[in-house]
Amino acid sequence: MLLGVLAERRFEELSNQITGDGVLRIEDHRPSRTDTDYRLLNGSNNPICRFNIKFHGSLFREARRFVGLDPEDCFALATYKINNALRRQEEEKLPYIFLVLSVPDLSAADVGRLVPGDYVWVLAVLEGRMVIEEAIVARFLRSDNLPRCRPIFDRMPEGQFRVISAKKADRILRERLFERVHALSLKGFTRKFRNAEVDMHFSLFQDLTPVRMFLELLVKESPQKFAVRLYIGDY
Repeated sequence: MLLGVLAERRFEELSNQITGDGVLRIEDHRPSRTDTDYRLLNGSNNPICRFNIKFHGSLFREARRFVGLDPEDCFALATYKINNALRRQEEEKLPYIFLVLSVPDLSAADVGRLVPGDYVWVLAVLEGRMVIEEAIVARFLRSDNLPRCRPIFDRMPEGQFRVISAKKADRILRERLFERVHALSLKGFTRKFRNAEVDMHFSLFQDLTPVRMFLELLVKESPQKFAVRLYIGDY
């Protein structure tokens, strides 16, 4: 959760570049606790698209063997999340965008090593309730905890944001289903990995669009045309 919150902070820094001269605006939807973290609005406060922020750090070491991608180029996204995103887009007629911050080899395990034992005990006793996780993250982000968390904070600027629309993700999923969904080619996957999600593996460098290019396209095109291209999966 800490890595996710830090990814959202990085996005808020980036949002100044997105909104530019103030014609566009970023609306924070995190308090609603839905699958929408932010929405991009035009000058009339009409939504152009929704953003769901993802953090990517853990590498799939066997990616080359199982899905034909280098570990540093492989981003896993649960297939049900793609399906839910596309369904949400169709229901509301609003493009759904995954915005992925990739910091290779920065994982939950790195954060876990920094968590004091008493925090872990409380979280275990209360069975991992989200409100407790959020309280722990808030404590970590206090100024008096900065020295402890410095190894994590210092690595976040290394990350690069990349973008993929729900429609494009769905299209690639259907085109490369058995090539990139490792679970479908492994006999007894659900038996061997009981809690594992069925993931689609994307190429960060080929399937996703760098956010700077995304912003350039947004500036060049009208918000209406840009929203249509997102809706049909051009990006």
